[in-house]
Amino acid sequence: WKRELHRQKSGGPVGLRATGTCAKIVMDKWIELFRKKLEDNGVKIFILTKYVDDVFIVAKNFQLGSYWNGTEVIHSKSIGVRHRKSGITRSKLTLDIFKQVADSLFDFLRFTGEVSEDGEPIACLDSQVWAGRQESDGEWFTGGKAPGLGAAEGRGGVSCLYTFYKKPMASKYGILSRSAVPENCKVSTAVSEYRRRWKNTSPWCSKETFEEITQEYSDDLAAMGYSVTWRYNAIMALLQGYEGYGNAMDGTRNRPGHSTSTARRSKKLAGKTSWFKGKKTGPGNISGGAKGVSQKNQETARKDVQEFTVETAIFVPHTPKGE
Repeated sequence: WKRELHRQKSGGPVGLRATGTCAKIVMDKWIELFRKKLEDNGVKIFILTKYVDDVFIVAKNFQLGSYWNGTEVIHSKSIGVRHRKSGITRSKLTLDIFKQVADSLFDFLRFTGEVSEDGEPIACLDSQVWAGRQESDGEWFTGGKAPGLGAAEGRGGVSCLYTFYKKPMASKYGILSRSAVPENCKVSTAVSEYRRRWKNTSPWCSKETFEEITQEYSDDLAAMGYSVTWRYNAIMALLQGYEGYGNAMDGTRNRPGHSTSTARRSKKLAGKTSWFKGKKTGPGNISGGAKGVSQKNQETARKDVQEFTVETAIFVPHTPKGE
């Protein structure tokens, strides 16, 4: 700092893997204690989850007059009169009590927060979340397995809604149309970005909401140089894969991380398992593996060699004074 070296006296150094591991252990223990503390005080919790240090809570509000005395939530009529005079809402009061409870569990952790009121969304990772009335107004189009919930399914009740969110400072540019990236990579990237926006938007939202989100990314693609026909084909490719789970309301629309955690952990620990296989370096040439490959195996190897086609031409300028 200001050309002076300082020794860190407390905490874990940023970038060290052990620091991240310790932080995860602490937060796992914290959320366990936090949930128990809220349940002991009679709080009705609908959702309580976290991602690293971001905590998301959906719960019933406290009544005006409630306050945290350091060990439990107490209700007082005199405090209620003070709350009504101050104009504080039940949502903001609940958030304030939650922050006090969260700060009381570990003396080295301090929390900030924001609350959604009157349908105003709050940012939560890749989504904006709020409590509002279901606005689903039927399938997006007629024919086929079109996404979208009908009016009979969307009863118009109040629920937790969410839409895709991207920070304003985030770049709107991805792979440019004129770049040397292979075409199939450009298409798969665009389709994945469309899918990410649709899956991070509640199926209870209206068709207009999905249209707005889709149009916004389509405008970004246009700025990257992609034509109308190219964008149309990308959306049609997306619909073919999305229609299978677009209306799923049993949790299969977004696969939970724990469903593949064991397989991902095993793959990470085991690493690559094809190190013992020979690599094909050309027709009739096989590197690695056992020596003395027979003529028959060599002929089979020649058949297995793929015919590579040119997809992209990359111009590399001459380096001055280079060989």
